[in-house]
Amino acid sequence: MGHDSQERCAIDTLNALLPKLIGHTVDIVAPRHFPKGSVVGSYRSFHQYSGLSNKLYVVFFVQVVLPFIMLRRNSKVIYSPVTSFSVICAKKSIPTIHDLDYLHSKKQGWAEKYIKMLYRYSAIVTPYTFVISETIKKEIVDMYHVTADKFVVIHNGLPALSNEETAIGLPERYFLYIGIYRPRKNIEFMIKAFSAVKDTVPYMLVLAGSVQKEEVHLRVLARSLGCNDRIIFTGYVSDEKKVSLLKHASAVIFPSLYEGFGIPILEAQIVGVPIVLSDIPVFHEIAGNGALFIDPTDTASLSKMYNELALGMDISTVVENGKNNIKRFSWNNTADSISYKINEYGTK
Repeated sequence: MGHDSQERCAIDTLNALLPKLIGHTVDIVAPRHFPKGSVVGSYRSFHQYSGLSNKLYVVFFVQVVLPFIMLRRNSKVIYSPVTSFSVICAKKSIPTIHDLDYLHSKKQGWAEKYIKMLYRYSAIVTPYTFVISETIKKEIVDMYHVTADKFVVIHNGLPALSNEETAIGLPERYFLYIGIYRPRKNIEFMIKAFSAVKDTVPYMLVLAGSVQKEEVHLRVLARSLGCNDRIIFTGYVSDEKKVSLLKHASAVIFPSLYEGFGIPILEAQIVGVPIVLSDIPVFHEIAGNGALFIDPTDTASLSKMYNELALGMDISTVVENGKNNIKRFSWNNTADSISYKINEYGTK
């Protein structure tokens, strides 16, 4: 997992979008760590700024320096594949909201308040705001009591999975979670449900993702529940290993309490592996009928699903539905929708 999901989506979006911006002069502004070589297409300049680890510097750059860059280049439209945009240039900006996680976060420091301010400005001032799901659109409209017309739903395209695989050295039967460790990902819930069937389900639970401080807590929890020898923490996994993990998994488990989209849904459907999801609106929107659903607040619900999968429940229909579902998503469609709105606003 070489890039986080939003960065990967930004790269895929730009690569599909640039060929469609015929007649436009394009300047790209991105953080220093953004892989310039990953963007393929025609553009006038590629300006990178440092200080990603310093949030205050990033805010200063976006809110103070960026407007001068845009003024010097006489930019008519400022499209952002992420939420961040300059308030000074808000009337020229078309940001993208991937989720409203900051509004649901228990932590409410200055960074969270800053993002909240951007959400409000995008709802009120910007000409358009792209959102990646109907669920996010409804949440914003209900929260800020604004017209729905200015929020344009543009789904992500299909994630690009590596064509190469690598040895994973895992048991034949395992349930898989791939992602970051955050409270809303509901990993504690996953472990507790697994511990309830550890004596009857001869599977492993594999938790794949970058090592973070939350892992220590999860290891302690697994030990206290007597299932630490049945849970594997892989730490960071390469794109090649990620594909191998997906292809050989008995099922992918994704019981989040809150998401804006759900890239792992499409990854599992691409490789033809059943995915177990929280019964929340956004997952029904993205997965269609190509998933198994459980109550993310009831461990018995997931424990029952672990049991049924281990006993060989018929998943053929769900997997087939998933293969049909992914036909709805493509970066070409995403770029078509974005370029249409850019062209529409740029000619006003």
